[in-house]
Amino acid sequence: FFVCFVFFFFLFFFFFFFFFKQKTAYEIMPSLVGSEMCIRDSYKFLYGLQIIEGILGVEQTQEEQKWIKEFCKTEGLTHLFNSLVSLSTESLHNPLSRRCFALLIKIIHTIQSSGFMLKEWVKEFSSSKAKMINTILIILSAFSRYSVPETVDSESKGKKAADNVVQIQDKKELGLEGKAFEYGFSLIRNEESDYFECIARFPDFKSLLLNGLVLSGNPFIKAALKDEIMRIFRFYKNKQSDIHAHAILVPYMLQTVVRETLHTNSNCECFYELLCLMIKNLPKEGVELRIDFGKETRTIAGYIKEHKVRENKGTDKDYLLIGLMNVLYELIAKFPDNRDEVGKEMLNEVLHKCLFEFPDSENRIQLASSIPPKCKSEASRKAALNLLFMLCRDSPSTISKALEYLMPIHTKASWRTNRRSDWAIVAESDEKSTTGYVGLKNLGAICYMNSLLQQFYMIPSCLLYTSDAADE
Repeated sequence: FFVCFVFFFFLFFFFFFFFFKQKTAYEIMPSLVGSEMCIRDSYKFLYGLQIIEGILGVEQTQEEQKWIKEFCKTEGLTHLFNSLVSLSTESLHNPLSRRCFALLIKIIHTIQSSGFMLKEWVKEFSSSKAKMINTILIILSAFSRYSVPETVDSESKGKKAADNVVQIQDKKELGLEGKAFEYGFSLIRNEESDYFECIARFPDFKSLLLNGLVLSGNPFIKAALKDEIMRIFRFYKNKQSDIHAHAILVPYMLQTVVRETLHTNSNCECFYELLCLMIKNLPKEGVELRIDFGKETRTIAGYIKEHKVRENKGTDKDYLLIGLMNVLYELIAKFPDNRDEVGKEMLNEVLHKCLFEFPDSENRIQLASSIPPKCKSEASRKAALNLLFMLCRDSPSTISKALEYLMPIHTKASWRTNRRSDWAIVAESDEKSTTGYVGLKNLGAICYMNSLLQQFYMIPSCLLYTSDAADE
């Protein structure tokens, strides 16, 4: 009897959920989503949003399209919109509130992408559009600010930002906030013709860029913001406008944000990829950029020279050094008039300090973190070789100096055999360990020779003979 009761109970529950889930969802939404939300109502509000998210799914079927239409007719979309523009953004320090905002933006974007536009279904949209845009930007700014780890600037400032603590550890939650950037910017872009002018006037726009692209510990936020800024950059490349994206973004990122990356431990790969794309796609004319690119090129070169060794082994990646070298490459490629001047200053730095400096008797006993060269990983060495190519391009004098440096390594190198792999110089492979001892390279059956040498070493006469031998 008990087994039958349990079976019929679950069967009834399944049919009830299957047939009535759509009706229940849009009927309870008006009570779940109010015009005001307090912290004590966050769980109830989140529950309602999760119901809608579950119904919408990834790809809308005819049934889901019908549900969305019925949802909009019962003013469900109006409730969502009013919630977005009226919710208190002061609660964004709370991870639960941030999750609610992220889901709210995602759901509104999904409904609008299905063809149900806000301006058609929300009566108050025209009068509240500006407030919606400002609210979305405040939310995204908070997401980027609260994703900054508390120790991200420990090298330079030695202090903690009390509020800037990454409180969300789950990868799914991090991805949701990253998607909120994608969906939030999409909502603004679809409803605002002067898109960049609108977000450029946002008071915390530059802080949003710095936190989101450099300091954030959320890789999804970095990737989403990078893609959006590049979309803006390409859209405004040839557009006539009172506010040029190039005139605002390039000077700020090249002069201010680059300087901030020098004092942080965060992964700045996304930022430097974006900056390189922006320099590469700069319009040749039509936009006045109030920036001396010759001066900035020399400044980036100076940062590379001052940079200390960070790669301990070939598997490490010094994203800052890689980014700086790639930016210098793009600056020289875009403004070749500065090549000869920078080449004189940087040739020895790239060839010797970054690529081919070998440990000597003094620095072999140093800590591994300071053993040269600066570039040990494949990615950093590739960036250095690309920069070397750009310095030597169309510059016979620079090529001549590079050959003067490389020829002795080529002709008198103890590291090179007939194997092609030996041409890939990795100075670390010839380093002594911090103990001062060196092992044997296995050339084939080397273990037998090693055991024989140890036996000879234990014979007193042989030991005395070898220890008294002159050091040649």
